[in-house]
Amino acid sequence: LCSNSNIKLFNFIFMKSLNFLSILLIFTIIQCNPVDAQNQIRTLVGRLENDSTVLTVDIPKMLSTYNSTLLKMSNIDAKFSDISIKTTNDKQYFLVFKGSSYVSSFLVIEEKYQLFAYSGISCTTSDCASEQFGCTPKVSGVACWPCSNKGKCTKTVSNRSLID
Repeated sequence: LCSNSNIKLFNFIFMKSLNFLSILLIFTIIQCNPVDAQNQIRTLVGRLENDSTVLTVDIPKMLSTYNSTLLKMSNIDAKFSDISIKTTNDKQYFLVFKGSSYVSSFLVIEEKYQLFAYSGISCTTSDCASEQFGCTPKVSGVACWPCSNKGKCTKTVSNRSLID
């Protein structure tokens, strides 16, 4: 029963099973921790009135907070001076920070006429700062859509709000 070949067979099966279980565990962990927009940190930034967006934040405070946070976390000294909520043709919303050289955006969703920015992920660029949105976060919250010119885009992610 405990011959050398049986022990080798047992070890082989055990190691293969252990490797399989390890891989299965890793995939399970990944599936149980999705990084999607529904799990992101949200900040109330505005509301919809008569199909128009209205920004409802303390603009100087939010500019100061985000400029400081972006410099600290991504080493980007953007010197943003303006914030707005922009709407795409297909009714997608973005909170857009603009400065003379940079543009940065956050995905915004509408719930019962209130507009919430997913404030834990931003996408920032200087390569296409003249574009309306710059590079933008994907709905999944995993990556940024590139600029139309494929310029550099920096994704900044935090487990806390970048703008509060």
